[in-house]
Amino acid sequence: MFFINITLLDEKYADAIVKLWNENFKQAYHVTSKMIRNKIFNDRDTFYEGSFLLLDNGRLAGFIVSKVNRGALAEYDNCAWISSLVVDGKYRNRGFGKELFQRAEKELYRYGTEKIIIGGEFENFFSGIPDPSSQSLGFFAGRGFTLNNDEHYDLSADISRINFDDLKIDMNKSEDYRTCEMAAEHKDKLSGFFDKTFPGRWKTEVFDYLEQGGDVRNVLTLWKKKEIVGFCKIFISEGKDDLAASRGENWGSLGPVGISEDIRGKGLGNRILNDSLRLLQKRGAKNVIIDWTILKDFYGQFGFNPLRTYRGAYKLRQG
Repeated sequence: MFFINITLLDEKYADAIVKLWNENFKQAYHVTSKMIRNKIFNDRDTFYEGSFLLLDNGRLAGFIVSKVNRGALAEYDNCAWISSLVVDGKYRNRGFGKELFQRAEKELYRYGTEKIIIGGEFENFFSGIPDPSSQSLGFFAGRGFTLNNDEHYDLSADISRINFDDLKIDMNKSEDYRTCEMAAEHKDKLSGFFDKTFPGRWKTEVFDYLEQGGDVRNVLTLWKKKEIVGFCKIFISEGKDDLAASRGENWGSLGPVGISEDIRGKGLGNRILNDSLRLLQKRGAKNVIIDWTILKDFYGQFGFNPLRTYRGAYKLRQG
């Protein structure tokens, strides 16, 4: 017999959330205590009024975390996210997931939300429905969500094992272009590049990183003469951190990455990707993650394979 109570999200259950999460997801999706605190309890977008715990006689049996857009990006005006929805295995198929979602949805609409997105918020665990199955897709479709047609991926590769000189990849090697670690005095030029080519989220992510003390050398820029025409953001953990158990020591990440529209199709995407991966390798990176992409084949030519799979989903408010 269950003694169920649904209460508002409370940080005192943070460790229980980690335990429940890792017991109910494959290892590729596992989280740490630091991740839970940073991406839920320290995230300005977490919407506590619409985030709930499912308790059975005081024991955590499930939870939902919703978030709202408190940033300045117009593209997310009136948007909200279901950041995570987890119900322990023995409590499934009893309507508890539906009840958690309905409570969150009610509060999000009360707040003024017009569009609810599954995952993909700024401090996200997932970029969509993780490890999509007929059951999980059916759950969200049954709640009125529109499912994206295609899956997307987080990719990984151990670049310490790759000899980039052996890869048979077409790329532009023209001396008219050069890839450089960014210098602080180039922030204005980078800002102008983003405003022209990638206004919105990518600019916000990169400049938030820099303004929070991130290393400018982790933003690589592709130059043509005196103009920035491309960029790539990289990271390396430089040792053992809280993610080393799942990603290994000296894990790294790459992305976002992009080039100006007028130079696309000329082998320069391959050029900046190759240069960025070589630099990560030189810095000692091993397992490198590229998240949230549909370009499986593009990155696959550099040895990357799917690590995690997602399906995007959203729901528009009716009436």
